[in-house]
Amino acid sequence: MIFKALTFNIQHGVDQNSPSREINLRQIADIIRETHADIVNLNEVYGAGSFPCKEDEMTVNYLASLAGYNYSFFAPAIRVNGKPYGNGFLSKYPIRYAEVIPIPDPIRRDEDVHYESRNILKIILKAGDKPITVFGSHFGVASSEERNAAELLDALVGEETNECICLGDWNVTPDNEIIRPLLNRMKNTSPDNEPTFPSYAPEIKIDYILVSENIGVISGFPLKIIASDHFPYMAELDI
Repeated sequence: MIFKALTFNIQHGVDQNSPSREINLRQIADIIRETHADIVNLNEVYGAGSFPCKEDEMTVNYLASLAGYNYSFFAPAIRVNGKPYGNGFLSKYPIRYAEVIPIPDPIRRDEDVHYESRNILKIILKAGDKPITVFGSHFGVASSEERNAAELLDALVGEETNECICLGDWNVTPDNEIIRPLLNRMKNTSPDNEPTFPSYAPEIKIDYILVSENIGVISGFPLKIIASDHFPYMAELDI
């Protein structure tokens, strides 16, 4: 069965084409809808309204309704501007199970970078006659945060009996030893590692879709669309 997966850090809807950095969730929804993706991992999304948007516009459910998805889930990690903020998930298949798994914060914060509590979203759905486990996440920018996230994700995948899809903005390049265990365990759907960030002058790959060995990879590629500061990244799979 052909199955399309998409991961997209939407920068909470900021339009990179707008001089005033307006929020344009309809643009994000249009991009998602036109991919015909079966599942979509979303990073940097609000679970409720935030200035300058209307209250009903900064929600995963709102994006789902605009893009034509019947199933969605929001995984809050922190609060920004008084609103829950984190990762989201859209699906054309019913969500059988959903869990928000916190990533441990580093004990020491000794890097001169932004620190932020993060999580891993675990979804189980049934596509055709197979249960599939999906892990979506947005790693931190401190190396200690990235290591905690990668180690937790690798452990979660190692415990699964279902075939797995792991996707998200991981803020590390493919040559970083922090994600080597994951790359050794799973298939990288983009062996050429085409850059995904920043969208207006792409230089590095930090957005990923990895799959279990028994899942076939037909293609994997960034969609070279400037909307967010990341390209959307899509993989066509045979499950």
